[in-house]
Amino acid sequence: MQTWGIFGQNHFFRRHFRDWWELPSMQDRSSQRRRILKAGQILFGSSAVDCTVRDISATGARIQAHGPLWFPDKFVLAITSDGTSRRCHILWRKDGQIGVVFDE
Repeated sequence: MQTWGIFGQNHFFRRHFRDWWELPSMQDRSSQRRRILKAGQILFGSSAVDCTVRDISATGARIQAHGPLWFPDKFVLAITSDGTSRRCHILWRKDGQIGVVFDE
């Protein structure tokens, strides 16, 4: 039997409002993100995983990893072209993309 509730078996709501439902909204962010496409690296221990930084703000970034699916929840994000690096931790993971918050 099919249920029509928001949290039931019907996937209409999730399919049509997926981005709003599952990702942090712009109102929840403490600073505005700007879209960029820059090469970066996820650094932890003596390992490095290549990534692409898709957008960035003063408080965090959205990245896409190009390597192993697993790495620690806390790491250093290095942006190759800028020569900058920031300690951060993962806020969310979805479809190969990762939302991180910069540690102060």
